[in-house]
Amino acid sequence: MEIDFTNLLIVAAAAFAAPLALGLVPSLRLPAVVLEIVLGIVLGPSVLDWARVDEPVQVMSLLGLAFLLLLAGLEVEFDQFRGRLLKLTGLGFLASLAIALSSCSACTARGSSSRRS
Repeated sequence: MEIDFTNLLIVAAAAFAAPLALGLVPSLRLPAVVLEIVLGIVLGPSVLDWARVDEPVQVMSLLGLAFLLLLAGLEVEFDQFRGRLLKLTGLGFLASLAIALSSCSACTARGSSSRRS
């Protein structure tokens, strides 16, 4: 199986071109991420169909998500989680966990699953 990096090159070019274009037009006050999302929609399979999600794009997507979560985790100041805020955060986590587990068990009991054989 041959791996093709054309789609990854298109995605990288769009990611490079968005902030560059905004830097060349300073009167356009728009966050770069907005232009990147618009370019992704236009270049992707929804409009022009120039770029598709293949293995290299999936790998870079997964690495990008991991890096984003790492940066988000580094931004958390654990010294501020004390008292009432810690209790509310813990209760919110436990409530989310309970909802997720009950949904999973309900779907399992019903026999519905996203994986079909």
